[in-house]
Formats: sequence, structure tokens, C-alpha cells
Amino acid sequence: CLAAGCASGIAAGFNAPVAGVFFALESVRVGSGSPLGPAMQLIAAVLAATVAQLGLGSSPAVNLDRVMTQWEPRDSLWELPAFLLLGFVCGTVAACLQLLGKFADRGFEWLQQRGVPKFVFPVIAGLCVAVISMNGLEEVVYRGFENVNLVLLEVDGELRPP
Repeated sequence: CLAAGCASGIAAGFNAPVAGVFFALESVRVGSGSPLGPAMQLIAAVLAATVAQLGLGSSPAVNLDRVMTQWEPRDSLWELPAFLLLGFVCGTVAACLQLLGKFADRGFEWLQQRGVPKFVFPVIAGLCVAVISMNGLEEVVYRGFENVNLVLLEVDGELRPP
């Protein structure tokens, strides 16, 4: 059920049902669903993408037209070491986040053993997000695809003219 929701969210947000299914298969814990899980995920993703396209239209979520018109392959080769470093940093951050997730699981198990009801856990998580966002990391709160488009238009901290 969680994986189907994950797949449908990606499918509706990016109009990519197959990518939503693969994301759900990779991100949701293996062995936590039924054998019909991938089929349910695919159905949920296709339905979500269809409803989103009917309701929101077929325009892409992220506008890459302005970014791709100024791309030069010869300039990209100089960026390769930076992307290798970025990949290493992202892998390290992913490993740290995985450890943080395991730590949070243990913390919630500890709270449950102490008699805290499960319905309080989302409230605790929401309070954590609120505290983090109010202390300078407001990026943890989703603001829509317009932020992604603005980031793609930045060059050296300045917005590119349209």
C-alpha cells in the first residue's frame, strides 16, 4: 500500500508512471508487501498519472527548454571532475541518511516499548520538520516545481534572463 502511494506520487508529479514504479520498488523496503505489489504499484501509478494529466494538463513538471538551448558538450567535459565529486558527496549523504533512518526506527521502537501510541509518531515527525525548517533549512518543506525551475535557471547565483 505504501509502495503504491509512492509510485502514484512520482507518476502524478512527473507524469512518469514507469519511473514511479521503479522508484517505489527501489525505495520501499523489500519484503514488506504482497506478491501482487508491483502490479498494484503499476495500476496506481498509471491511474495517478492519468488523473494528474486530465486535471493539470500535459505540460512537463520541470521546464528544461531554457537550460538545454545553451548546453555545449565540449564545456561539459570540464565539469566531469566536479560531477564525480558531487556523486561521492551524494553517496556519502545517502549513507548518512540511511543510518539516520535506522536510528529513527530504533527511536520509534523505543518509544513504542515505553507505551507511546503509534498515532503520535507522525506528530513527532511533523514537529521535527517544523523545527528544522524554522531554523534555517526551509528547503525541507516542499514548495512545488517552481523552485526546481528556478534552480535550473541559476548561473553563478544569478537568474538567467528568460
